[in-house]
Amino acid sequence: MTKKLEFKIKRLGKGKNRLGIIFGQHGDEPVSLLIAQMLETEAGKTNFNPTTVLIGPVNDSGLTKAVRTETITGKDFNRSFPGRVDGDFVDKRCKKIFGICKKCELVVDIHNFVSAQIANTAYVPGSTNAKVATRSLLYASQLKGVMVKNLNNNSAGTLVGELAKVGIPGFILETSPLELNNKKNLTIITRGLINIIKRETGNRATNTSISIFKSSEKFVVPANSTFVPNENLSVGKVIKKNSLIGCVYYEGKKENIKNKKQGVLQAISPLRFCRESTEVAILCKCGEMKLK
Repeated sequence: MTKKLEFKIKRLGKGKNRLGIIFGQHGDEPVSLLIAQMLETEAGKTNFNPTTVLIGPVNDSGLTKAVRTETITGKDFNRSFPGRVDGDFVDKRCKKIFGICKKCELVVDIHNFVSAQIANTAYVPGSTNAKVATRSLLYASQLKGVMVKNLNNNSAGTLVGELAKVGIPGFILETSPLELNNKKNLTIITRGLINIIKRETGNRATNTSISIFKSSEKFVVPANSTFVPNENLSVGKVIKKNSLIGCVYYEGKKENIKNKKQGVLQAISPLRFCRESTEVAILCKCGEMKLK
């Protein structure tokens, strides 16, 4: 059965300080729904006016212009927000969603990488049997079309990426249901996101992708990755099984990303709560977040 291309405004914020909360349903994505609801609740306790938009699932063939070819297997796949192709919006739905988000001061685009199985072994350079943690950690970079070894950027664009071009700051949040199995963890993460949002001021147009997940296997930081090593997470370091791992990817104007190169992916130690020089906070282990 063909799925309709549609979206629905769950709640439209009014006045100033609009926060756009975007979440999709790629089949069954309950984690995105839960985070969207809790993020809306937490935002409502501040001076932000949340606008929540549900992006419905895409069909299998309706967005033929918006496919991105996976370079090793040659398979194509669709995106729930294909963005622009050669400067034009792919369909009216995308244009309307983009128009809503342009009215916001900040946008959070929520994803669940487990539902997006296209983040497969082919996206890990040199690997034919990548583990779940490896795939998910690199998936944040794939959403941004990061150029890594043996990979071509065939991305049609992301919602957050398009918003950054017009001066609207935005985040892509990648999550896994593995670490979101109780309300306490959800609350910690959503409050942490609110702290990020509260620190974001002005149209910095920095594009940020945040990924939070629990490693199902031991994870070794590969030497040929796009990671930026730090004192706690260096190339070759082993991350224990069942550790919560966070990574953040920055993309934007160089002058707005202090001490960072444009378009880098940084993996953060799971034992650390990290506040970067760009004032982007990320949860690295549930229970360690210090709320302000």
